[in-house]
Amino acid sequence: MNVNNVNNVNNVCNVNNVCNVNNVCNGNNGRNGNKSWKKFFAALGISAAFLVGYFVMQILVTFVSSMLISISESFKTIFSISGGAPDGNETDYSDVASEVTHRLMKNMPWILIVSALITVGIILLIVLIMKKSGRWDMYKILRSPQKGFRAAGVGILCFLGGLVFNLGFSGLLELLPVPQSWLDANNESVGAIMGGNIIAVILATSVMAPIVEELLFRGIFYNSIRKTLPAGEKLSVIVCGLLVSVVFGIYHGNILQAIYCCIFSFVLVAIQERTGTVWWPILAHAGFNSSWLIAFVPSAEKLYQDPSAAALIFLPVSVIVFAAALFLGKNNEKYAADSNSQSDGGTYRDYFTNV
Repeated sequence: MNVNNVNNVNNVCNVNNVCNVNNVCNGNNGRNGNKSWKKFFAALGISAAFLVGYFVMQILVTFVSSMLISISESFKTIFSISGGAPDGNETDYSDVASEVTHRLMKNMPWILIVSALITVGIILLIVLIMKKSGRWDMYKILRSPQKGFRAAGVGILCFLGGLVFNLGFSGLLELLPVPQSWLDANNESVGAIMGGNIIAVILATSVMAPIVEELLFRGIFYNSIRKTLPAGEKLSVIVCGLLVSVVFGIYHGNILQAIYCCIFSFVLVAIQERTGTVWWPILAHAGFNSSWLIAFVPSAEKLYQDPSAAALIFLPVSVIVFAAALFLGKNNEKYAADSNSQSDGGTYRDYFTNV
């Protein structure tokens, strides 16, 4: 009897030990959860800093451009006054302001190109410095896990997928009861970029915009917050993709663009997540932004005359093309933003230490 009693006491002690272990585990989980949230918000702050930096760069380049144009127009006005108006009329100073605005809008593609080039240069410089110091592994998304013909195939499929997706979605919008105010705001936004030299427009919309926006949104923004959550979990991919897509839509400044850019952003996130590189989202984005060039193809007006056919044909085709790109571009390497590489800290400095 005494032996049994001792055994019973030991069993109770073992249960207590299990409870103590559980308490320790629960405490560790709570601390780890708090650190994960700190790292998540640190990643948000870093991403926001890059996005704000690009926005500020656009404002600065626009300001400098307006000042240069104003100086140029002022000199023209001074020489006109000193030399006398050719038709004997006095100079109308109100025309100077309108001419400055006209020239500024005409050169808007070049302004976007310059601001994008400066921003991309700053991003690459920061990534290079952080790579050498071993404090940031964002350079990994600039590498392509796919090589040779496989890489060429993925790139072509992504570009074509983006192009036909925009054609199909544009046809779908023509069939939906979209408010006229949304269409007007969208046309005004697009028209501000499409004016001016055709080469500048192509460089701004089909080259520089995809590069800088993908580096910022699907590159830095998505990967920064993605690596703060458990790698491989579908829910974390959806949450991060949703957050990036909503911000990407809002960034474009009007409701209609916000909607279709948000939808297309999910496609770009899927490509980034699947392939492990930012190059293929860049090409898909370039294809999407290049769809307007179809208008220069003979007989292409038929695509715009029948929006229902465009929607029914190009949207399913884009799904097939993107599916092929995702299948061919599967990244078998370890995900670049593995959460196992995170440090235990939650500050900005800790964020850059081991990720």
